[in-house]
Amino acid sequence: MDDDERLQRREMIAALRGAITTPGHNNPEQVQKRRRTALLAYMEAHNLNANGWAIEAGIRPTSVYNFINGYSKSMDDETYTELAAVMNTTAAILMGESDYSPAVGQAIVIGRVQAGNWQKAVTFVDEADTSIVPCVLPPHIASKGTRAPVFGLSVKGDSMDQVFPEGSVLICLPLYEMSGKIKDGDYVVVHRINPDGLYEATCKQYRLVDGEMWLAPKSSNPRHIPIRGDTAADDGSQIEVVAVVGGFYAPMAAAARF
Repeated sequence: MDDDERLQRREMIAALRGAITTPGHNNPEQVQKRRRTALLAYMEAHNLNANGWAIEAGIRPTSVYNFINGYSKSMDDETYTELAAVMNTTAAILMGESDYSPAVGQAIVIGRVQAGNWQKAVTFVDEADTSIVPCVLPPHIASKGTRAPVFGLSVKGDSMDQVFPEGSVLICLPLYEMSGKIKDGDYVVVHRINPDGLYEATCKQYRLVDGEMWLAPKSSNPRHIPIRGDTAADDGSQIEVVAVVGGFYAPMAAAARF
C-alpha cells in the first residue's frame, strides 16, 4: 500500500467512524447540507461559477445554481459525476466525502459492536489493526465503485448468536445510504444517545409491534430480552438507528491456516 492509498484509507476509516458516531449524521437534510457546503468550498477554491462549470459539463446550469443556493434540496449522483469529470476529480471529492474504500466486494473492519446489553459506544480498533473481509454488495451500492461506504464491525457478546456468532463480522451500511426504508425483521446497529451527549451502541433485530419499535435479540441465552425502542425517552435519551446490516462474514477456524 503506497502513501496515497494509506492516506485515503485513513480518511475513509475516519469518515465511516463519523457516520456511526455523530448524532443526526444520518439525517438526509444534514447530508445534503454537508454536501452543499463542500461543493461551495470546492468552487471557491477552484474559482468556479455554477453557469460556466455546468455548461462545460453538459448539464443544466440551474441544476447546480438551485442546489448551491438552497432552492433545491439535493443534487443527483450523475450531476456530481459530470461536474467531477470536467475537473478530473471524483464525485466524492465534490461531496466532501472520502474517496476511498476497498475494492468492491470488500469491507474495512473498523471496530467492534456489542450484541448483548447496551455498551458504551462502538469500540474502534487502531488504524494499524483494521482488516478487510469479503462481502457481497447489491447493485446500487456496487455501482458507487470506490465510494461504496460499507464497513465491518466484529460482534462481541451472545445476544445475536443464533444469527451472528461472536467474532463474526457484520457488513454494515450507514442508514443515510439506504435506498429504501428499514423494514420489520432487519438487523441494525443502534445508538442510545444520552442527554449529556454520551452514547451507547448495540446490534439487534429491528421489529415493529403495533407501530412501536422494538430491538429484539436472537440468542440461545434466555437472559436476553427485547428492548423497547422508546424506553429511554423518559430520561431524555434518544434511540437512533445508525446502520443496517446487509450480511456477515464468519470464517471457520481452518481459515487461519490457509
